[in-house]
Amino acid sequence: MPDVLPATLVATFITCCSCCFYGTVGAWMPLYLSTEKHWSTAEYSTFYIFWGLVGFLGLCAAGWLADKVGRRVGFIALLLWGAVFMTLWVYAASNLWLWIFGLAWSFGFLGFWGPSTTLTAEVFPTRVRGVANGVVWFIGFFVGFVLWPFATVALQQATGSFALAFLTIPVFMVAMAAGVWLIVPEHAGKELNAIAV
Repeated sequence: MPDVLPATLVATFITCCSCCFYGTVGAWMPLYLSTEKHWSTAEYSTFYIFWGLVGFLGLCAAGWLADKVGRRVGFIALLLWGAVFMTLWVYAASNLWLWIFGLAWSFGFLGFWGPSTTLTAEVFPTRVRGVANGVVWFIGFFVGFVLWPFATVALQQATGSFALAFLTIPVFMVAMAAGVWLIVPEHAGKELNAIAV
């Protein structure tokens, strides 16, 4: 439908980017830390536990920012935070900096998910919100978890490292932040059912 097409394109862009970089981390971070950073299974398993706990704090921060400042601001702030520290993490040379930058990027990387799923729902009119949001997330999952892994493996095969695959994530994050800032309206202080765009 013509009136829903812009929202559909924006929401599909958000879901595809979100799932592409989550798919990269979910699929390749243990292998990357094991083969390229020489971490044992115990080391990267311990890292994952703390990575998730810090990411939970990022979700809490995103919710607080969404309530106090605005959903777009919370989304963008955490995306940019994640992009900066993800880039530093890829270039980290020591285990200490891998831990510091890794926990720092998980704060933004996992924290943006709350505003992300809210924003993709809010851009649609109430009459199609549930179905439309489900469709764009289905597309995002298909692109990010079925198609995108072929691209990350191709990057690894071409360069001999997953570093470049991980460096695509900050690019996606910055692109999402710019797209949300320029296109998505702010609905701070409104309940989801009250938003009828």
